[in-house]
Amino acid sequence: MNKYNIVWGLVDSVRKYHSDDDRTRLDFMDEFSEESIEIRNIVTSAPSTVMSISSMMTSLPAYYLGRNYSDFRFDRDYFVTLSGILNQNSWTTNALIMHPEIREKLRVFDLLSKKYWPKGFSHRNVWNNSQINELLKNALHLYGDSAPKPCFWFLDFNCREDPNTSDIVKDSFNQLRNAGYDYDNTIFILCSDHGYPDPRSGVTPKALADQNLTHDMFMTDDNITIPFFIRYPGCQEGKKIETTVSTLDIMPTILDILDIDVDQKTSEIWHGKSLINLIEKDDNKGFEGVKVRTDARFFGQEGRVTAIRGDKYKYVYYHDQLMEEFFDVSEFNVIEKDISSIDDSEIQSNLDEFREVFKLTERQGKEFQTKYALHKIEKQIKNKNLRKILVISDEENSFLELISSSFNTAFPEANLDLVSTKEGEKIKGIRKKYDF
Repeated sequence: MNKYNIVWGLVDSVRKYHSDDDRTRLDFMDEFSEESIEIRNIVTSAPSTVMSISSMMTSLPAYYLGRNYSDFRFDRDYFVTLSGILNQNSWTTNALIMHPEIREKLRVFDLLSKKYWPKGFSHRNVWNNSQINELLKNALHLYGDSAPKPCFWFLDFNCREDPNTSDIVKDSFNQLRNAGYDYDNTIFILCSDHGYPDPRSGVTPKALADQNLTHDMFMTDDNITIPFFIRYPGCQEGKKIETTVSTLDIMPTILDILDIDVDQKTSEIWHGKSLINLIEKDDNKGFEGVKVRTDARFFGQEGRVTAIRGDKYKYVYYHDQLMEEFFDVSEFNVIEKDISSIDDSEIQSNLDEFREVFKLTERQGKEFQTKYALHKIEKQIKNKNLRKILVISDEENSFLELISSSFNTAFPEANLDLVSTKEGEKIKGIRKKYDF
């Protein structure tokens, strides 16, 4: 086992390329790329912060990890995390997270203990980049020579309306290096959780606000691909990887570098795979023809959009509208043009292939969610002799199907009624029973 430290800096909403707004690739990323390995075509599992980071830390697709954002709390008892594996192997985890809501929802880390917070810091406040930097500095000062090693430091930054973001991130990395977390004993990662729609497409923060839209609904490459850099002891500095991969591959890669063995029951459900052979031997076995799934929204939410991204093509499906699109992404374009209706045998053959991948992954997601819901039901309902069950919900039909299957499995003798209150239907006087 290699007991390397991990320093992971994540900057929210940064594109992988330079642009003229505050979502631009950081200058420090250019600098760090000369000392690290840059993976240039890595696709996030979700273009939203909580979903994206949760998937990175579990190697599971983002839409597996919850059913609705409003009541989402990451389930540490059910899902195995990178931090959990490290902690079991004597690592300390210190996460510095900016937003209080995300600190509560994103329970994939142990947060830095309050005893290391500077005076005046409060959990209910949002911490800006300078405050994250101050928090790190204060913790390292209080630790002194007893700073934990091996340690997993996760630093959360935000590029929005802060022209000093690049300098602050660089200073934080330098603070940690000066505290003994250096290139000989530490894995350094610098990335974003997702990108952001390019304003040249007409999608700006103001336009989103005016139309009551959110950026996570866009499956354009400026939004679903991220900048990603990794440096570890003995790696080849300055190397660039062009192969399409997934953020789900990050966790297995880190554990591979650390030479940590994970039991098969845990690892066999991961959707990512180690990038080490790709990085060190240019061996892309297992990545040929890869198709990476990205999801906006959790499984039970309205407005779901899914993308399947390959090397050349990208398939996008809008769940509520039952609508699909298809794009050629072999070259980056700010404005992507739907080619799904073009009468071309190659395009239509590839469209069929991507459509089947979507259907397969959707079935797999439903099976996983049904199993997870069954676990929750059996854990929360101790009476195994139920004979009548009434479920009242305003969720989507797909979620009701999942609930129906889970309850029928847990209580096969019970009479189950599912009542929908969607589309203006009221509970009083109207019962809409689903027979799945």
